[in-house]
Amino acid sequence: KPVIASAVGGIPEVIDGDSSGMLVPAADSHALGNAIVELLRNREIMLQMAEINKTIVSNKFSSDAMMAQYAGLYRKLLS
Repeated sequence: KPVIASAVGGIPEVIDGDSSGMLVPAADSHALGNAIVELLRNREIMLQMAEINKTIVSNKFSSDAMMAQYAGLYRKLLS
């Protein structure tokens, strides 16, 4: 799915603001509205973002990827 999010906290680490989603300033309802309208007017961009996000989620957040990340963290903590 395409994503529109506020650029706060760790969100910009997950959503790059270019290909995987749109980032808007926090508490800026005008910017949020503009982003929504932009995506609704451009179905091709919505579909591209959806495909990119599907790949990101399967690569970074699959059970195998998460196990590898946790194993790396445990090794780091134990060393």
